[in-house]
Amino acid sequence: MPSSSEKRRQPGAAMGAESGFGLIEALIAAALLAVGLLAVAGLSLSVASQSRLSDYQTGQSFAAQQVLEEVHQDGFADAVSGKDTVTIGGFAYEVTRTVTSPATGVKEVLVQVGGRDMLGPHEVRTRLYSARDLPTP
Repeated sequence: MPSSSEKRRQPGAAMGAESGFGLIEALIAAALLAVGLLAVAGLSLSVASQSRLSDYQTGQSFAAQQVLEEVHQDGFADAVSGKDTVTIGGFAYEVTRTVTSPATGVKEVLVQVGGRDMLGPHEVRTRLYSARDLPTP
């Protein structure tokens, strides 16, 4: 039977109940934290990119609205095809107006605001009627 002095723990021998973190646990925790932080950073970049894209699309809509309002103010007789450059929020938008006449007394106006990169053109259509040829309800 071992004596009480032999029962003492030898250096390097495992303890029955360990406490605290070991080196492996600390490395795993650091790796998980790093992966989480990288995911948050990637998400932040994605949100910033989508915000810029949204700003540009909003500008396209405002540019189209501005040109359509000008066409409506100019009236039926002055509605003609053409190109404009509209600046909104620091961005310059190329706007193309195409005016067609599908019927007597009717002009259809297609406004296309140029897109950039992955955005295609933003399109808006409206119809103008001459005052004497307005449809009756």
